[in-house]
Amino acid sequence: MCKTHLHTLVSGMFDKVDKSPGQLTNLLQQLNIKFSDFESLSEDVKTKSTGVETSTTELAAIIEQASASLQEMSATIETLSNDNEQIASYMNATASSADNILKSFAN
Repeated sequence: MCKTHLHTLVSGMFDKVDKSPGQLTNLLQQLNIKFSDFESLSEDVKTKSTGVETSTTELAAIIEQASASLQEMSATIETLSNDNEQIASYMNATASSADNILKSFAN
């Protein structure tokens, strides 16, 4: 309940009050209930806000860890790619050497 709405509600309540003490007591009790409800809602918002803040902090940590893991994976893939290129180069050199050996026995 927003402050303006509460003010309107309270003003409306006072407009209905006669000079009767019974009605004034009833009004004050209703007002007390509304303030208690408002206080309860405020506490609920505060608690949930704290929960959201905690969850957001945890999510940020998870994202940071995931980012670090992806960087590590990228570096590993780059290393594997370089190793594969080197192995391919060794295999080509070995195949060339094998061809030269075969040619030397063919003569």
